Amino acid sequence: MSEEPPAKRIRKGTRSCQECRHRKIRCIWPSDNAQVCQSCANRNRVCELQLEVIPTPETTKLTSRARIDALEKSVSDLWNAIGQKPPVLPDQGPHSHNRPNICHFDRQQSPDSSNPSSPANPPTHLLRLLDNDLLDSNGHETTTPSARLSTSTMSKESAALLKLLPSREDMVIIAANSSDWLSWYKVLFSLNIAMGAGPVMLENYDKVTQSATHPVPIAILLLAVTLTVQQAPDAISMLRSIPDSATFIKDVSNLVEKVVVSNDDLIADLEGIRCALLFIRLQLGRARVRKTWLTLRRVIAVAELIGLPRAATALHLTEPQPRPDDLQPEQHRQDASADQQEKAEVWESVCAIDRIISMMWSLPVATSSFPLPVRSFIDSQGEVILQAFIHRLANIASKVLELDGVYIQDKPVPDLLSAVMSTDQELQAVAKEVPAKSWWMESPTVLSPAAVFQYWHSYLTIRTHLRLALAYDHDQRFLYNFISCLSACQAHTRRYISLRPLLPAGFFANSIIDLQAFSAIVFLMLSARKSAAAPSAVASRHIMTPEQTHSLIDEAVQAMERALSRSGSQSALHGLEAIKSLRSLIDQPDSAEPQKASLLLPMIGRIHVSRKSGRSGQQDQSTQSPSSRRSELPPQGPPGGYSTNMTGSDYLSPETLNTLSYSMEVPEDYLFFTDQSFGTEQWLSWTN
Repeated sequence: MSEEPPAKRIRKGTRSCQECRHRKIRCIWPSDNAQVCQSCANRNRVCELQLEVIPTPETTKLTSRARIDALEKSVSDLWNAIGQKPPVLPDQGPHSHNRPNICHFDRQQSPDSSNPSSPANPPTHLLRLLDNDLLDSNGHETTTPSARLSTSTMSKESAALLKLLPSREDMVIIAANSSDWLSWYKVLFSLNIAMGAGPVMLENYDKVTQSATHPVPIAILLLAVTLTVQQAPDAISMLRSIPDSATFIKDVSNLVEKVVVSNDDLIADLEGIRCALLFIRLQLGRARVRKTWLTLRRVIAVAELIGLPRAATALHLTEPQPRPDDLQPEQHRQDASADQQEKAEVWESVCAIDRIISMMWSLPVATSSFPLPVRSFIDSQGEVILQAFIHRLANIASKVLELDGVYIQDKPVPDLLSAVMSTDQELQAVAKEVPAKSWWMESPTVLSPAAVFQYWHSYLTIRTHLRLALAYDHDQRFLYNFISCLSACQAHTRRYISLRPLLPAGFFANSIIDLQAFSAIVFLMLSARKSAAAPSAVASRHIMTPEQTHSLIDEAVQAMERALSRSGSQSALHGLEAIKSLRSLIDQPDSAEPQKASLLLPMIGRIHVSRKSGRSGQQDQSTQSPSSRRSELPPQGPPGGYSTNMTGSDYLSPETLNTLSYSMEVPEDYLFFTDQSFGTEQWLSWTN
């Protein structure tokens, strides 16, 4: 056997010992034949020349790829040792390089998903090491990322979605009824989704039924169909493939949630987020407040992770100032990439839905750091741009919700007035910015987005002033708030009487519109004759007489009764019961025992109404002076609860006016957040 070569040899080149190299000094040799250098000789050290390691195949430095291959081999050996086969990665299958490109009917992959080195598509060798069932210790089923969904998995999910699509004949009817409502959602929620309507919807239907294997585009089309079925149930009653629209809507909602919305990776791109936004819109019509709000929060988090807010901010910085009046100006977008534009549009849709849900249900805003773009909502022809108008209104609505926090913080009255008046000025500025007064309709005859937006504008005015208006007797500084709230309630009620019969039974905001009308009616009932006894400033604002107010309330109650008979609205049912109970409390002053009632104003708070016995009220009126009665008012300020003695009512005789009092309770939680509260909690309850 040949002798192995030495592992080390003396380093060639300049002679230098290990000691001098370690001390980082020059190595000086007395002569060429010397065995010890001068420094080692002076320090009496052993002088050893530097040695060079001889490279061998075993000692050659391995590359990263080689080390990973070695680890992969070790993992394979472990799989063989435990008697199992390693999981087959999708990219090793026969269809790994011809993945269907139908995630969008004209879909273009974003750079985040198309780049093989991006986090959405990690290298295969890393997936093999880290993405396996042994590392999943929570015992739950894991969600497969969309970029790595196997062809068989996508085919199964797509087949399940395709089964719910109606027949081609029924699609013709659905497409004919989809244009109007889908255009509503584009204006209201900024849902610029390529789902199409009319002939485009039929064309998309043919595409997905013939070649679609990815679930997202099928889910988008299916949600568009479901929204049309939900919105116009009367128009599609003749559909053969959808015998029960309620069951169809429920089945679509459950399946889309299971296949797409619950999959964090399927919604982690633009089309996935658009699909999730359509799903959220569908839940609004089903009054599933908690699920809708939590799903939206999750979608917002995913949108932030894939950089949509940054793209919108970057695009906004490139816009020229001032921005053109046109809704979709093209000049400022020429320098921006198409991907950045698309991300900014989707993020605007996310923010719009967040603001609209917050405005409708009085829930916190998750995108408060990203206000909707402030654009002029009047075009060059003097017409109102509805999308810009509702965006402006939604931004103001978030400030209205902030007022609740101001009340809870027990701030001084001047601070309360300042916050309320600031919001009121913004609402008035929006109203004054519309040049044509004819655009504002208190009694619309045709259903349009403008009529609904004006209805919400008057409701926001009510929300802004309501708490201070209820404290008017307690503090005369709130006279303006009382007048503004009363005027807004009257206009709001008139709009409700005309608008409610125009809404179809499946309109997604029917319950909200009934809730908001209920709040206005309650305030009118509690302050029916207060305007008659108020200073002359009230009369100068053309406040209605008590008789006119009573007649207006009766008309609104009749409109709510008709809405209940048409659509079976639970909001209308609870509202009517509460209104009748409140009337029974006000109409019967001659009770031997004092009575109390807790009146729930949905999304606002509670009003506690109490009435002393008639005998007690007469005794108090005869034995107490006005000054002494005034001194018994609760000492606390407006926040936390108002206690006021009403000076007039259309339902009370003058001798018993001061037996009725009411107080406002500021809620610390969010009413109607749970799905069950809509159908179980009474809006007016009697207490002893």
